[in-house]
Amino acid sequence: MGNVTDVVFFLYSLETTRGGDSTTQDDNSGFMRGLEIERMCVEGRELDNIVSHLIDRLRGGENARRTTRLLALCSLTHGGIPAAKLETVR
Repeated sequence: MGNVTDVVFFLYSLETTRGGDSTTQDDNSGFMRGLEIERMCVEGRELDNIVSHLIDRLRGGENARRTTRLLALCSLTHGGIPAAKLETVR
């Protein structure tokens, strides 16, 4: 494991395979969307785009715990999230 993306992928692989072979296509696509958000955070993309993706995850019924972790990553990589943007996620 050489970089952050490898570590993140490894950790998510552990989480998604923890349930055995019961992973569905929806689980995998949710995983890929989460990985995309992580990549956006690490690359320093615009906060508005990341928050928009997080809102879409919540509205789409994605796992709230994973989405909260992504929100925490976003906050860490962007030096916090302004209250106005955070209100839209709530």
